[in-house]
Amino acid sequence: MADIRAGAHSDYGSLTLLFQRPSQPGLEILTPSSTWAPVPIYPPGTENDAFPPILVNIGDLMHFWTNGLLKSTVHRVVFPEGESEDRYSIAYFCHPLDHVQVDPVPSEMIRAKSAGNEQQDTNTITAEAYLRKRLAETYGWGKQQSPACD
Repeated sequence: MADIRAGAHSDYGSLTLLFQRPSQPGLEILTPSSTWAPVPIYPPGTENDAFPPILVNIGDLMHFWTNGLLKSTVHRVVFPEGESEDRYSIAYFCHPLDHVQVDPVPSEMIRAKSAGNEQQDTNTITAEAYLRKRLAETYGWGKQQSPACD
């Protein structure tokens, strides 16, 4: 069993940009076969780069926007075996302004690729209401009232 730094979760926004230090592994993703796989700091082909590449993570809102075509990434951070050092990274969470209407992107590619995928909620919702909904699902906030769709 792995020692956990940050438990399994997905990010609520559209994209997350993760800046990592070269010698601090620990990020893992949940694979389609429900196993945890380490994410290399230097993916193949980048080993000789001066700095690690920026990791781009798909969030829940991008999953919603693409009607499930792009999948939100469930991930966690663990202490790699034999490691006990601090781990430093910078995450930039990209989220639209609160008033932005969030609808699945009107794209033939998304319609064709997502045929058969059931989107949880196809109603128009604002970015703020979507975030409040996700927080309520995760933490039980505001369970007595659902967020208003503007």
